Amino acid sequence: MFRIFKGCNRQVEYVDKRHCSLHTVPEDLWRYSRSLEELLLDANHLRDLPKNFFRLNKLRKLSLSDNEIQRLPQDIQNFENLVELDVSRNNISDIPETIKHVKALQVADFSSNPIPRLPAGFVQLKNLTILGLNDMSLSSLPLDFGSLSNLQSVELRENLLRTLPESMSQLTKLERLDLGDNDIEILPTHIGSLPSLTELWRSQPTGPVAQRVMPAQELGLSRRVGKSSRESAGRNRWSGITHRPSPVAELSRIASRWYRRSLQAYHPQGGPKQTNGAQLRNRKVCFSSRTDSDRELSDRTSNIGR
Repeated sequence: MFRIFKGCNRQVEYVDKRHCSLHTVPEDLWRYSRSLEELLLDANHLRDLPKNFFRLNKLRKLSLSDNEIQRLPQDIQNFENLVELDVSRNNISDIPETIKHVKALQVADFSSNPIPRLPAGFVQLKNLTILGLNDMSLSSLPLDFGSLSNLQSVELRENLLRTLPESMSQLTKLERLDLGDNDIEILPTHIGSLPSLTELWRSQPTGPVAQRVMPAQELGLSRRVGKSSRESAGRNRWSGITHRPSPVAELSRIASRWYRRSLQAYHPQGGPKQTNGAQLRNRKVCFSSRTDSDRELSDRTSNIGR
């Protein structure tokens, strides 16, 4: 069903065509190029974005998740008003350098795409506050990643990272950092200097559900956070991380929350539940069923840029 709101005729501002089995972008969208601000095309079968698509330069929110898109054209630079972009769960292999011209971007999710690196110009997106880079093929981040000084939440789960750039110590507004399922053995000391960090997530190697984060006592935070339960204190460890730097004790709080592995959605009764077959596409799916914390994160972004 084609849902259009907040306008009529050529003054349409919002179009929702999610779950419509689309194989191409509807051509009737072009007539709204002067007014369309929000476009939702999630969960279709789109493979290509035609050149006319980038005439929609009034867009503030664009959601293309759960499609079969293989390439983001250079013309993405035309979206100079774009505040929120979601291209997660596609087959995109590269982010074009021209993404640096989307200066208004505040919320971006590139998760679950086979992207091996971020373009050099990515760090010019100075207005980014929430960034999803889960389940990609990243083996490193740009050395000047810390230039994204307005970041509040960064998700880097399910990558190939072994270390983090020292410039991340400049992310003074960062509140949430997810490093689960990477190859990080030594937690960099500069992570402990992040003054606003309240959530630091890592994964556990066994079981369908990762255990909670490292207990507060082991971080030297018991006076600030309160005591963890005896069961948690005996069970939780830094899985795969062999060294914990003392500056971590400077973190203001480490939240104790449950964290689902991204390889499958987990059913509390003891087994994996079926996810949407259109989303799996014979490869890993990052949060095909989102956790409660992810929903909270999405709720926090809904009013950004409005």
